[in-house]
Amino acid sequence: MIIYFSGTQGAGKSTLIEEICKADPEQHIAYPDRLKFVKVLTPVERQVAKMVKFYQEKCDQAAFATEHPGKIVLADRSFYDGIVYGRAFRNLGWITAEQCDMIEEIARLMMAVTGDTFAHYEVLVNPPFDVVQKRLEHRWAENRKKWKEDDIAYIREAHAEFNRMPSYFRGASLLVLNEEKPLDVLVREFFDWAEEQPFSQEYKDFQAGVDELVAAK
Repeated sequence: MIIYFSGTQGAGKSTLIEEICKADPEQHIAYPDRLKFVKVLTPVERQVAKMVKFYQEKCDQAAFATEHPGKIVLADRSFYDGIVYGRAFRNLGWITAEQCDMIEEIARLMMAVTGDTFAHYEVLVNPPFDVVQKRLEHRWAENRKKWKEDDIAYIREAHAEFNRMPSYFRGASLLVLNEEKPLDVLVREFFDWAEEQPFSQEYKDFQAGVDELVAAK
């Protein structure tokens, strides 16, 4: 079982994933981003490469989940992030509308060929823009800036497009965390949401079986 986390740079995805895994390490594990990819700089090439990257990671995430039975794998970013950033690029005039459509079609074709679908369960982390900007500025003091991360118009447009993402989400369930709240509150909201999903009972049953085996020994 894989749950994907989406959101703009500085939204707090990685931190939230880390805290969820700390709160319940028996059931949750973070995907370790173990694949390496060639970096490209032009907007069109970047988005095409990102879509291919997300597909390769999706395959590897499935393998990682098999390696950790009984765990819910938490993954940072999915195809939806590629769609969001592609549309942000289009809105900024960095790529054409036709290029944006073709990039999205790449993702749809990869899913169609394999008979797969976009992420069923997703968490959208997108706090107010001023919060994102402050977090990025704080992060820059310690780490190198990522691609065009200091372009405020770009980050603002990406943030706005992530707010539009729920309108074209195709999965089974999307948890939207778009308010500034203490981290422990966000973790609790995640667990409350996960408890309501169909996969929740599957993992309860699995854990019960594990507990029975342990008790038998």
